[in-house]
Amino acid sequence: VPGLVVTGYAMAGLRRGVVHRDAHALDIVGVSGITVKLDGSGVTRSYPMLRDLLAQAHRNGLRGELLLSNWSSRVGDFDPELVTALLSSPAHRRAAVRRIVRIARSDGWDGIAVDLEAMHARDRDGLVSLLRALRAQLPDRVVLSMDIGARSSLGEYRRSGFALRTLSTIVDRIALMTYDQHGAAWSGPGPIGALPWQRRTIGVLAQRVPLSM
Repeated sequence: VPGLVVTGYAMAGLRRGVVHRDAHALDIVGVSGITVKLDGSGVTRSYPMLRDLLAQAHRNGLRGELLLSNWSSRVGDFDPELVTALLSSPAHRRAAVRRIVRIARSDGWDGIAVDLEAMHARDRDGLVSLLRALRAQLPDRVVLSMDIGARSSLGEYRRSGFALRTLSTIVDRIALMTYDQHGAAWSGPGPIGALPWQRRTIGVLAQRVPLSM
């Protein structure tokens, strides 16, 4: 499909050969790698397994994108309090930006994807500030993305900490995660992401975000 960009996501420690095997069907390898520190004071460091996946992507002519998330092994889920601790403090945001920019430059990442989930409405302004600082300090060649879980209304996006119109003017790409419509912890039985629901959530997003960005 013309213009379609396909990203395959990989965890550190992925079995060697998988990137090469699937490279014909991919444009980007998204590497789930760095996280918010346990006290929210910044982000964790890069490490060799992440750089190895980036090298595998480059050897196969693909771009490598490093993901920043608030996944916490302590709670076994995305931790909203880590997001607040990071985004509510200018000092913490500055520390996170410094490290992310340093990692992008030294490791040679082609993109940085911010995947902060389960956020509160109170985190909205802090997220905007973090992304503005990242876009200003990252090299122009590094694509800055924001991963956003699909919502069924603009109000849900606001309550989840996303100022959609503003974010669309800062980042280079918004990745809409059109899954988790149903799940054991938050709904009755149903599809992970039914096509009518996916179309509806895309339509909601399109009210604030240009689909051509």
